[in-house]
Amino acid sequence: MKKIWINSSTEVVMRAVVFLTLCAMAVSGKMKCKPDEVKMCANKDWQECFCRKCLSCPPGYGPNRPCGGRYVNGSTIIKCIPCISLKNYSHEYSIASCQPCVQCEGKKTLQECTAKSKRICSTICQEGYSMNYATDECLPDPSFKTPPGQSSTTAKWTTTHLPKTTTTQQPSSTTPIQLTKTQTKPHGTTKSSTHPDISGSNLESNSANNSESNSASNSASNLVSNSASGDSSHSRDNKIIILSVSGITLVVGVVCFLRNRQMFCFRHATGNQNSEEIPLSDYKDSISPRSSQEIVPWPDKFRLKDIVSALRSNIANYIVGEGLTIGLINGWRAIGEKVKLNPNELKAISAAGHLKTHTNEGEQLLLKLETCQPELTLTEFVNILENLGRKDVVNLIKDHYNNENEANINANQISVTPQNSHPEPEFV
Repeated sequence: MKKIWINSSTEVVMRAVVFLTLCAMAVSGKMKCKPDEVKMCANKDWQECFCRKCLSCPPGYGPNRPCGGRYVNGSTIIKCIPCISLKNYSHEYSIASCQPCVQCEGKKTLQECTAKSKRICSTICQEGYSMNYATDECLPDPSFKTPPGQSSTTAKWTTTHLPKTTTTQQPSSTTPIQLTKTQTKPHGTTKSSTHPDISGSNLESNSANNSESNSASNSASNLVSNSASGDSSHSRDNKIIILSVSGITLVVGVVCFLRNRQMFCFRHATGNQNSEEIPLSDYKDSISPRSSQEIVPWPDKFRLKDIVSALRSNIANYIVGEGLTIGLINGWRAIGEKVKLNPNELKAISAAGHLKTHTNEGEQLLLKLETCQPELTLTEFVNILENLGRKDVVNLIKDHYNNENEANINANQISVTPQNSHPEPEFV
């Protein structure tokens, strides 16, 4: 009876996990990539998508497509483009696009914005501006007068601002009257006959304002009473939502607890088997170039032309994006010379990369290696990249196969079911 109950509880847990997984897939509707990846799809219907690591660019350059976007594979070439001085910049080697230059807004400029550095502003205001210490901003000074014979951008503030006596002595209710009565003439002068009209109509405007304030208070009280009933219904809806979320969270927590308990029992049952375990740190050290006998995460005789299309596209974009476009490190041409391609073949690769659509020099180089050197192994290609200092492409290839191997290991562990993980009950 105990064994039957355990099997039934396991079945319930697995059904709950499948149900929650389907619910999560229904809510999301599509796969999600990491923040440092872009989504590449087979067509504009966004089908058959996969995630690709974002392109890293050196200082002064940024990717032409922002990280985190969704693009059509083959028709979109992601590469590094130079930043524009006085407009945007990139001061470090990163996956971020060129950042816009900051504006000093009335402050003096200590250093201008270049493609590799941002603009640095001083804490001192320019001529014609005054510091507002409450907001730490430089605002145009209305009292500033432009010297004779010089043009200033702050001269417009001296003609549009009202005198201090008209803005500080009158109540706020008479401000619209002052603004309409003191409009500037086309030549910049103000009407002088408007002030007696304002002083003579103060009593009438005050009585009108009182009646308007009374009607406004009545309408405000009506709005408050109406909003009170609406708030009660909103609070009731909020309580229902909170209870629903709490219930779902509780169910997910119980399912996770039961699943972890089941996995603990499985590991405890299989933990006494005699098997050789290699720590993860030792495995990483074994595949590093510093070890005397390098172990790669792909078969020894695995050929370069047999790699999957997604990895091929990533390698091609990395080669042309960070090598040929920037000119700072070894690109596709250096790799072609290293594998002993003649100058005519290199010219053909360059011409095909520029003339054909939906391709680049990196993809043409890989196609040329498939036809000219079909027996070239992936290990030999990686050794060439390491000799040229292209650690970024090497790490891309190793990360792909490491992730693939870990996924296969996890799939094999899930497919293994313990046969005698629970002892048979003894009856006395």
